[in-house]
Amino acid sequence: MKTIPSPRRKTAAPERSSVGRALTHLGSGTSSPYGSVAVLVSGGIESAAMLHRLSLRYGAVHPVYVRAGLLWERAELHWLRRLLRALRRPAIKPLTCLELPVGDCYPSGHWSLSGRRVPDARSPDETVYLPGRNALLLTKAATFCAGRGIDSIALGVLSTNPFPDGSPRFLRLMARALSAGLGAPLRVIAPLAGMDKARVIGSSGDLPWKLTFSCKRPRGLRHCGECNKCAERNAGLAAALSKAGRLPGLRPRRKAPTSIRLRPPWPSPEPGPRRHHHRSGSGRGDTRRAS
Repeated sequence: MKTIPSPRRKTAAPERSSVGRALTHLGSGTSSPYGSVAVLVSGGIESAAMLHRLSLRYGAVHPVYVRAGLLWERAELHWLRRLLRALRRPAIKPLTCLELPVGDCYPSGHWSLSGRRVPDARSPDETVYLPGRNALLLTKAATFCAGRGIDSIALGVLSTNPFPDGSPRFLRLMARALSAGLGAPLRVIAPLAGMDKARVIGSSGDLPWKLTFSCKRPRGLRHCGECNKCAERNAGLAAALSKAGRLPGLRPRRKAPTSIRLRPPWPSPEPGPRRHHHRSGSGRGDTRRAS
């Protein structure tokens, strides 16, 4: 008697997370089926790269800045607005600022609020960790998106991110929890995952990097040049500059080719009264105020 072999069961391919699907799609070079995306921005290098990349694939890109009452936010917002004006992409919508104060969550005198003992350039990246940062940002942004039909939120997480709230597992779980809690499907995507800062710069084209800002202890509207974030930004720009040879608004120092000098995009202080030096008969310089 001839036996009929039983049909083989087709094993279903494991379902990829919303993070993985979005990342695969964003790297494919095809137009996005998703209509709009909210981008959590701070004004740094990752913000510029995400806005540029996503504006090529989404019909509407909504930059979202969350104000938490932290030390550097005034300077960040100044440079973020200048960056957005310089990008001039039709898909990029006006900046949305949301409020989420954390002063009552962090310990009294925390460096991010007080400006004391800010992690310096020699400190490990773990020292700039802000507890609950991405969880708070995503929750606030998701609530904003749910009422506006925006189904994706982009976060500028890099391969060098050492924090637990930057892992693919965390982003996947947050997407599920927010979708369930808000009653609407929501993706959390990380379009720069797998790259370090130098690769982000090198692969993002000719963007106005000089207008990016990342500093934990700004001096007015300027980088302090001494904190952990200043060091990280400068190292990324220097590495990208050494490979590309030139970047907009940046040039290598003659004595140290691996370092960079920023051409200050901020306005110079108003010049004071000029002084002229006249030689007297005794040979001493007589300084007089110009009339």
